[in-house]
Amino acid sequence: MNFSFLKSNLLFVLSLLFFAINVNAQLAPVSIECVNTDSNTGTYIQWTTPPDCTSADIESYNIYYAQDINDAFVLVAEQTNPNFFNTNYTLDVDSGQAFLDEGTENFFYVTYTCNGEESLASAPVSNQGLPIVELTKVTVAAGFVNIEWTPLTNSNVGGYVIGQVGQNGVLPLDTIMNPMAGFYSDFTADPDNESESYAVFAIDFCENFEVVNSNFHTTIHLESTVGGCNSVLTFGWNHYEGWETLNEYVIYESDIEGLPGEPIDTIPATQNTFEYLLSNASEDLHFIVEAVGEHLGNIVRSSSNQFTINASTPSLPSEMNLYYASVISGITDEVYLIFETTTAGSSVQYKLERGVVSENDLQSSLIVENNGDAIHDEDAKPNEFSYYYRISATDECDSKIETNYTRTIYLSHQDNFNQTITLSWNEFELEGATILEYELLRFDEINVEPTIIATFTPNDAMTFTDDVSAIESESEGFYKYQVKAIYQKQRLSGVTETLDSFSNRREVTKNSQIKDVPTAFRPNGVNNVFKPEIQFPNADNYSMLIMNRWGEKVFESNDPAIGWNGLVEGVLAPQGVYAYIIRMESFNSRELIRKGTVLLVR
Repeated sequence: MNFSFLKSNLLFVLSLLFFAINVNAQLAPVSIECVNTDSNTGTYIQWTTPPDCTSADIESYNIYYAQDINDAFVLVAEQTNPNFFNTNYTLDVDSGQAFLDEGTENFFYVTYTCNGEESLASAPVSNQGLPIVELTKVTVAAGFVNIEWTPLTNSNVGGYVIGQVGQNGVLPLDTIMNPMAGFYSDFTADPDNESESYAVFAIDFCENFEVVNSNFHTTIHLESTVGGCNSVLTFGWNHYEGWETLNEYVIYESDIEGLPGEPIDTIPATQNTFEYLLSNASEDLHFIVEAVGEHLGNIVRSSSNQFTINASTPSLPSEMNLYYASVISGITDEVYLIFETTTAGSSVQYKLERGVVSENDLQSSLIVENNGDAIHDEDAKPNEFSYYYRISATDECDSKIETNYTRTIYLSHQDNFNQTITLSWNEFELEGATILEYELLRFDEINVEPTIIATFTPNDAMTFTDDVSAIESESEGFYKYQVKAIYQKQRLSGVTETLDSFSNRREVTKNSQIKDVPTAFRPNGVNNVFKPEIQFPNADNYSMLIMNRWGEKVFESNDPAIGWNGLVEGVLAPQGVYAYIIRMESFNSRELIRKGTVLLVR
């Protein structure tokens, strides 16, 4: 065996291995974290600690510069025997170097010397700010906004600042110190109510960043109105902003909230409105508009907020029911009505229609603001008229639906000029109701609750004559009446209710009258006192004067209950004819006077 040949080959292989180890053993570079030039202070450079050296072996940090990244770099500064962890250096402005000009772009890299060996150069970094971040898209998702961009590979990029663009410019929203990040969700956004605009800026390891107002993207805000007389849903939205090319919009419809659903149409990028017919809609519909475009060589998509509409809500209610109507008597008399409806659209307007002739001759008198609330017709005069009522509902297309009609009870009276009062009233009418009976009520000062003085069936005559001669009251001659109708009416729910409807309260004042004055009396006989018969006497304004044939006063009384017994100063007056004058003011302030003569018989 030729050992000399083996030995020479082995030495050759070992030498190649030694060379390869030396080549691969070159020191790894540092990374520049930031470069910032200020005309007043100089150029500040900061880098990472050496990966292949220790604090005991570090000999120098070396800073190189070139005016163009393709030019040869020259050494401009050398930190000898540095502190291992002091990884920054300022090129002093007093040196007068061209690269210290704040407006001039220059490039720098850093090496380090360790145990006599210089490391590989760091990646060159410009002193003219950080690179621009290219947004990919901003898109709405479930009430917040997702922001996407292309991560930067520059060594001095330490992360990103998320900026929100508004009327006052760009406001920093959040900072992500991760150069590989390319996604952010803004949970503070309100994309359901307005479009949102964003920009993303690179930030270096020294936390320097520059706001660039031109590089921003805007979300799509979708809104809609139901208009017209054919139930058309009209969409409108702002155009997506930020892409190089906007190709088209895709309209999606879904029956499930939160899901995009299926595409129903595609429209050109120049258009930002869309009409949808609601004729065959389900109960709830959800819509999204998706923008499709091209940016940075890729097809990109951005979704709007999801717009939801209860498409099954009809404009007009399918049913309306007027189930209560009554006169309310108080300080001011008014008519009180209540109606109900099935579900209706928000654009429906309700009106109260009123008339005094018939249910076919009604005029709108009041706009009703809230369906289901009680209606107070304060302009009515229920003490003068019986009213017909109906409530109507009208939509924006002037389509109309009406309730059933009703007629209130009007109570009137006739003074019979005796001690009776005749009362009359019309029947209560409520279409679809069953009238059970009527009660005639009389009020007085003694009892809080009125007295039922008569009841009537719907077939009876609506009239009654009340004899008030036996009624005792503190205010004789004053009476108050009311009619109550008791009826049943079915509600829209199917439940039948028993309800009351009242008429106006009729107040009757019977006038005072001097009905009869005796023509003769016998003091010692049966008719032994002379006094008139008075209906509803008013003692406050009463006088009776009796005179003899010479005009001399023989008797006077101011009390209707006290008459003349024939005595004059305790002595029976002579038989003869005496004159009298009786005066009284009635309760309605009318003066009553009766003059005549009376024969005193002994």
